[in-house]
Amino acid sequence: NQPFFGGIGGGERSNTAFTIPQEAIKEFQVVASGYSAEFGRSTGGLVNAITKSGTNTPHGSAFYVNRNKSWATKNVFDQNAAPTQHQFGGSFGGAFIQSRLFYFGAVELQRLKNTRNVVFSLTGIDATNPDTAEGYRYFKALEEPFDATNDAEALLGRIDFQMSTGSRLALRYSYSNNNAKNANATGNAL
Repeated sequence: NQPFFGGIGGGERSNTAFTIPQEAIKEFQVVASGYSAEFGRSTGGLVNAITKSGTNTPHGSAFYVNRNKSWATKNVFDQNAAPTQHQFGGSFGGAFIQSRLFYFGAVELQRLKNTRNVVFSLTGIDATNPDTAEGYRYFKALEEPFDATNDAEALLGRIDFQMSTGSRLALRYSYSNNNAKNANATGNAL
């Protein structure tokens, strides 16, 4: 509900950080316009997500995604077109007491390393001019690659109690952590 960047309140925009494990999502709804006043301060729309809960029959899932930089071709700057990313996790749910007390848990982890380059725009500087050549060489020598990481963890735990009145009491715990060395919020690989 952060109005300027369209991100979550208190956060910064990022396309690779997550707060809820994907295995915990039961259903979601995207509303682009026409939402009620309770969702004020939203400029670009909103996403409503419902998390899973346990069932009488134990169920689980697991996944692993490996996007390796060596599997992609180089771009015009001789960089890897896609960074190496490992994303994995799973979920498990069931019942402590049949039809009364349920449990559910999900976890997701991401390990991402992206090589970026420092590039100075030296347009209009004549490298052969004695007055500017030293400055040109200095800045060109600073152009070098560096690694940016985006290591994230998210977990969700949930306990549901089905009351005899047909109501349900739910207790949910969410945890999210993101460690992004040399990260930036805008820009591209240069």
